[in-house]
Amino acid sequence: MGKILITGIAGLLGSRLADWIVDNTDYKVVGIDDLSGGFSENINRKVQFYKFNLNDLEALKGVFKKENIEIVYHFAAYAAEGLSLSTILLPMLLKDLVLSSENIIMKII
Repeated sequence: MGKILITGIAGLLGSRLADWIVDNTDYKVVGIDDLSGGFSENINRKVQFYKFNLNDLEALKGVFKKENIEIVYHFAAYAAEGLSLSTILLPMLLKDLVLSSENIIMKII
């Protein structure tokens, strides 16, 4: 039985995918979220949950080392659409998204 990592596990997409995997496959689900936009109530009780920002490279390395991840679904992103388009916040949000995506990709390859 393998393990699947879902980032953004507390958001709409991540939590629904986790529910489907738990209910329909033999995979174990590991989830990461910093809860800045999602809700802990969305996380399936069978998910091994880690709370941190994906820009914390040491925490991310620890999860990959401990959990032996086989598959990754990367849904972590800032979801407040109106704020995401703000010219003040956009550079910061893009930087955060790119860095967290880069960290995930570097751990996969």
